Amino acid sequence: MEAKMEAKKDKRPPNLTGAIVILWLQAAGNGFVGAITIASAVSDMEYGRDAGLDLAAGLICVLVVPVLIVGAVGLARRRVRARVPVIVVEGLILVSGLIQLVLTLVAGGSPVGVVGLILAVLVLQGTLSRESDDWLRAGEEPSTAVRDTTRES
Repeated sequence: MEAKMEAKKDKRPPNLTGAIVILWLQAAGNGFVGAITIASAVSDMEYGRDAGLDLAAGLICVLVVPVLIVGAVGLARRRVRARVPVIVVEGLILVSGLIQLVLTLVAGGSPVGVVGLILAVLVLQGTLSRESDDWLRAGEEPSTAVRDTTRES
């Protein structure tokens, strides 16, 4: 019975694996979209058009890529602290996605930002679930784990 419990602790929860895969897909997508947006903005600026917001959006997309990658790698390596940047980025994606969704619906457009919202929710659910927390904490190295330094007399 103990062997089954140990094997279960060593196996990554499926919802965390899904979150890690989504983080890699988000990193690839942000890098691609960011590069295209920056190239388009630079092209527009060469013709004298104002493309400051497009350039800023492209740079933000590109700057988020390393954060997503570090989060994905950290979670795969069972680092509890890797959840912090993931939660921050996915929270920002949720907020901006909700604002975009509301503005689009008010303007009578189609809800294009729903996919990003769903992916952010899936990442947050996979990262913050009880199974993921248990698995991440079970894999902490003794040097990073909180130790009780008090001694009983």
